[in-house]
Amino acid sequence: MDDVLLYIIGGAVIAVFIIILNHKKQKSKVDNFLKDARTAQPVFMQASIEKKLKTLKVALYGNTTGIQLDGAVLEGGALHTAEAKKQSLINQMEQLEKSYALGTLTMKAYDDQLHGLIMKLND
Repeated sequence: MDDVLLYIIGGAVIAVFIIILNHKKQKSKVDNFLKDARTAQPVFMQASIEKKLKTLKVALYGNTTGIQLDGAVLEGGALHTAEAKKQSLINQMEQLEKSYALGTLTMKAYDDQLHGLIMKLND
């Protein structure tokens, strides 16, 4: 009877040891998953920035390359005002791109300012 009790105690100790090891393993998996999830936000923000840049380039340049095509001849005050506004937005966008490329602007601030430029397009 003493041998059976010894086997039961030994089995219980081994079972507790296996449970503890499994818990540590699962905890490290969860920690790694959470670390990977933190990097997902910049990926989504980068996609948002790319969409905003594409929208701005199409609206300001008429294409997605960001190269300004030859414009129409300016006639009348309304067309002149629209071109001036368009050129101002182009200058602001180029300045934002330079600041972001130099690292003086955070991704969040860059995204917010691009959003502001898109809102100015609608004014």
